[in-house]
Parts: sequence; structure tokens; C-alpha cells
Amino acid sequence: MREWWVQVGLLAVPLLAAYLHIPPPQLSPALHSWKSSGKFFTYKGLRIFYQDSVGVVGSPEIVVLLHGFPTSSYDWYKIWEGLTLRFHRVIALDFLGFGFSDKPRPHHYSIFEQASIVEALLRHLGLQNRRINLLSHDYGDIVAQELLYRFKQNRSGRLTIKSLCLSNGGIFPETHRPLLLQKLLKDGGMLSPILTRLMNFFVFSRGLTPVFGPYTRPSESELWDMWAGIRNNDGNLVIDSLLQYINQRKKFRRRWVGALASVTIPIHFIYGPLDPVNPYPEFLELYRLWTDRGSTGHQNECFMSTCSLQEAGLLPMLTVFQWVVRCFHHFPYNTRGTTQATRQSGQQLEDRRPAGPTELRSVMPRTLPTRCP
Repeated sequence: MREWWVQVGLLAVPLLAAYLHIPPPQLSPALHSWKSSGKFFTYKGLRIFYQDSVGVVGSPEIVVLLHGFPTSSYDWYKIWEGLTLRFHRVIALDFLGFGFSDKPRPHHYSIFEQASIVEALLRHLGLQNRRINLLSHDYGDIVAQELLYRFKQNRSGRLTIKSLCLSNGGIFPETHRPLLLQKLLKDGGMLSPILTRLMNFFVFSRGLTPVFGPYTRPSESELWDMWAGIRNNDGNLVIDSLLQYINQRKKFRRRWVGALASVTIPIHFIYGPLDPVNPYPEFLELYRLWTDRGSTGHQNECFMSTCSLQEAGLLPMLTVFQWVVRCFHHFPYNTRGTTQATRQSGQQLEDRRPAGPTELRSVMPRTLPTRCP
């Protein structure tokens, strides 16, 4: 009996070793094309991947896209062409530790460093003196909040923001509901490195799929593209380090949430209310409280617009991308107003859609004068 268990153990050891070092999946043709069309720049000895496309001729507008956790700039590929029809330059990067960028370990990943990388990229492209429109999502929302804080401090050499459009993300620590796997990886201590090695596509896809909502879930091939980006450069082994942004967000809440108060630029929000991580209605109510009145109780000088896509969850730019482009293109940039839209997708989805609050009905933009620059 003892010899039998020894034989099983000897067999299990190499099998487990092979499992923990499974090579990353092959890049799909679309993801490979995304990588091939991009470029790299160096930030403090680390290679950062980015995309930079020239769009409409004659427009001075530049938009920089900031992706979410745990994915990459590829999140934006479905709306990329639509953005080039409005903006002269469309730029996106993979944050350090994500996608095709370097993923050093051990490394202290921080929102401050990611914001500095965005600033360094714009210096690299010679755009440091241009006014930039920001479009952010999830993890990228917090980076955008840090950039907004620096902009409001009028620090020399910082990014000059013309407008900011946020989307689903943990802007407010008190309304954020992280997934169970995120909690285990973030606070697992010595267990976290083991969990990152044991993570596979099945665990990843089963854990992530519910955040998209019941009607707008990505295809299996899209999930594989996300997983391939994570596994690139052994990115699964740094997920626990990247997740420390949740703790950073709590620690620096006053700095980052406070940046949303009394803004002097247009600020917009695209929201999928079926997102369980940033749940409706408490998330949207708190967002409107801070952007409309601010912590000081004074009305903001600039306008805000909110576009709610009733069927969407965490990643609307991937699952209802046409409506994200439509919302973004129709946001007013010289007036104060509110845009609330519902994706109109036929009677079949209308029948399945749960009865939503009245504020998610389609409403034409309402504009008032503003002092926005």
C-alpha cells in the first residue's frame, strides 16, 4: 500500500509541475494584429505597449483611453474606428503589468506610477502641451482620478485635461463589491502566489462572466483573448500585486474622490447598471452626489452628462460598443446637460429585461449655459 502511494506521488509531482508551467495560449489573429500594429516606449527601463492612430484630418482633438483590470488596451478595439471618426489622435496603452507591457516581479504596482506612465507616454509622443480628452474604465478610472487631481493642483509638467469620461469602475471604495477571487488574491498572503499559479481559463472565465450582466456577456473567443493578454509575460503571476490598487483606493480615497468635486472641465459617465461590482443604484447616486454638488456642497462650475446603458454590465465598450460610441460622440462639450440613454435592441430583449428605474429611459440631452473652458 505504501509503495502504491509513493508511485502516485512520484507521478503527481511532474504532472503538477507541468500544469503550473502551462505555456500561454496562442494569440488570436485579431489580438496578434493588435500587437503588431502597436508600439513600445521605455519608462524607467520597462517596456510599455501602446497604440496611436491618426483619425479625422483637421481636428485638433486627442483622446487617450485608459483600460480596466485585469485586461488591456485591447478592450477598446471595437470602438477604435468609431473614435477615429471624431478625434485626430486616438491613443491607448497597456498599463505596467497588463497586456503586452512588461510585468516585473516582484514590483510595487501603484496608481501613482501608472499615472506617471500616462504622462511619460504623452511626452514621448510630443503631446505634453496639448489638451487631452480622457476616456477611462474600471482600473483606468482611478488612474484618471489621479491625473485629474494633478491637473487641479496646476503642477507644471502634468497632463492638461480637456474633458474626462469615466465608465464602470471602483471610483468609490464604499460602493465597490470585488469578486471573491479578487478578495482571495488581494488578501491571501502566502496563499496568493499559489492561487495565481493555479489560475486557469476555466477559473478566470467563470469568475469574470457574471460582471457583464445577463444579456451582454462576451463570447468565449473574447474571453480567450482576455486570458491570452493576462498570460502574456506570465501576467497571471502579478495579479495579486496589481490588486493592491483596491487597498490604495481606500487609503487615498480623499485625494481621488475629492478630485471629482468642483471640477472645471466637462466630466461624463457611461454606466452599465447591471454591473454587480459597482451596483445600481447606490453607485450612481454617490457619483452624482460628488460630481453635482461636491464635498463642499457647492455647485460645480462645469457640466456633467450620464449615459446609462440599461442592459450592460461592467465592460460596455466591448459588449454594447455601438452605444458607447454613440454616447461618447453625443456628449455635450460646451454646455451643461444630461444624457440618459437605453440601448434599444428589439422586443425580445425588452421582454427579458428587468423593469428598470425610470431614470434609465431614453431622454434627449438638456443643456444650460456653462463656464467650461
